[in-house]
Amino acid sequence: MILTAKVGNNADIFSNILQLYLPKGGLVLDMTYGTGAFWHRERRIAMDIRLVGIDALTADVHVRADFRQLPFASGVFDCVVFDPPYADLAAPNLRSPLRFGVGTRDNVLAPKSNKEVLALYASGFREARRILKPKGIFVVKCQDNGAYYNHVTMMDTRKLNGRYKIEDLFIMVQRGSLPIRGNAQHRARKNHSYFIVYRKV
Repeated sequence: MILTAKVGNNADIFSNILQLYLPKGGLVLDMTYGTGAFWHRERRIAMDIRLVGIDALTADVHVRADFRQLPFASGVFDCVVFDPPYADLAAPNLRSPLRFGVGTRDNVLAPKSNKEVLALYASGFREARRILKPKGIFVVKCQDNGAYYNHVTMMDTRKLNGRYKIEDLFIMVQRGSLPIRGNAQHRARKNHSYFIVYRKV
């Protein structure tokens, strides 16, 4: 049985999402591939602004490109996957550079405010809708950013460049403990993130 919440990692939850929503033989693009943390052995096209550790990637095709201007024709993909940086470098106690999402090692698109985080998401929503087939599936990972509850914004598709219907919401609870930042804690540390499944309408 596939449940909405799970303790595990990206690949565990993402595999469940594909079981439910990916058409058999569907063409899939991961437009923020990073190091491929979502994937087991599923067939897909891997894309990122920087392809990190390309020898270790197992995708069928590797494309170096910026998700804000995708090099693909309109209406060709059955499923698009999107996981941009979802924390900003100005966040309190965030002392080290981001190591996930777009530009994994070099922080090519590292946002400096929550407004910039949301701008990255809006760009991804716009381009994903363009390249998706009618009724195509768009899988988005996000996490709340300090005091900003960004997953709530993600649920309001009117703000995100295109018409989508929300099909499902998955919550991934991180295994193990989180590193301590600073000497004082002012709010609960977030040890969960969201996968939101949209359908193009």
